[in-house]
Amino acid sequence: LRGHAWKILDDQGKAREAFTTAISKNPDYFSHHLARGILAYEQNRPTEAKPDLLKSHALLPTPYASLYLGEIALADNDRQAAIKYLREAAGADGEVGRRAKEQLAVLEISENPNQYIASQTALGKDGYLYVTVQNRSTIPVSNVVIQTSESINAFLSGPSRLTEVPGTLKPGQSVTLKTPIGPLPDADSATRYRALVIKAAPVTQ
Repeated sequence: LRGHAWKILDDQGKAREAFTTAISKNPDYFSHHLARGILAYEQNRPTEAKPDLLKSHALLPTPYASLYLGEIALADNDRQAAIKYLREAAGADGEVGRRAKEQLAVLEISENPNQYIASQTALGKDGYLYVTVQNRSTIPVSNVVIQTSESINAFLSGPSRLTEVPGTLKPGQSVTLKTPIGPLPDADSATRYRALVIKAAPVTQ
């Protein structure tokens, strides 16, 4: 409690001393390590913060520890560790979960665009196949490419067609595009086609 009080009073040195004293008295309590790790991280000292955050996470994983460990791994170009920790933090509510989801999407969307961008086909009134895509991520995306192919049977697909989505898709935005497939004889013919998002790029500031 003393450490948090000093932190509120913006005396970071005394806050760190208080957290260190608390750790020496109870080294197996996650909260003291977490508090000292967060203090160091917020002061832009990730190297100092990492051991405390790791210890806290080992004692009891929390969204804050996972988020900051993910960001530290990201800065260290450790993509695998960053994804692991950010996935843990992404399940949290509020700002921590939102921040983790955004960074996770930036990491994953180029390799797994179909995980973040939904697609669905439908027959248009003109007899051509249309595809609707929706950005379900929390970040804008661009360079979206959709592959549409006919399912001949459970093991075989016919030739595929590529459709590019122009511009940028904002979070939650959906667009419907006409494909070159058609005219099709009826709605049943349209159900044989499947759309898959095969390419996308995160738009980062």
